[in-house]
Amino acid sequence: WDQAATFYRRAIDANPAYPLAHFHIGRIYANQRKYALAIAEFERSLDPTTENTPAYLYALAATHARAGNRQRAVELLRDAKKAAEARRQNELAVSIDRDLATLERNP
Repeated sequence: WDQAATFYRRAIDANPAYPLAHFHIGRIYANQRKYALAIAEFERSLDPTTENTPAYLYALAATHARAGNRQRAVELLRDAKKAAEARRQNELAVSIDRDLATLERNP
């Protein structure tokens, strides 16, 4: 994981506004349970907005949920679902909706 993170950091050094690199570093941190670092990277993946932004929002929401930030996770899941629907990413919207329903059922 550390070697992969090093490569993504190099990519960010070359292009600080590289959402995909921020997203992948966020995934590495989330898998290592370094939620604060993961959240920071996922937030950086949101700008500039791309076709992948709904998935990045979804990952950010999921990490908030894993970190125990349930209310923030719900808010972000709603935003991710709207973004996915706006881009006609129907399968992603269905997945988001399923996770949103689970969080809303289990306060």
